[in-house]
Amino acid sequence: MTATIATVKRQILNDNRQQYVIQRNDPKGEEGFGKFLGVVMVFLMFLGVVQLAFDSAIAWYRDIII
Repeated sequence: MTATIATVKRQILNDNRQQYVIQRNDPKGEEGFGKFLGVVMVFLMFLGVVQLAFDSAIAWYRDIII
């Protein structure tokens, strides 16, 4: 009886380990998503810099005209 319980516990541990391996089986997909997210963040930062430059140019132009 004791050997059967130990065997069942070992099988449960093996099943959990196998599920973990299956879940972590796609590192390229995660890497691609990380790169995509990085590109989006850099693009948004670029748009922020363009907006700041545009606002500065408009403020400078208004100061020159008035």
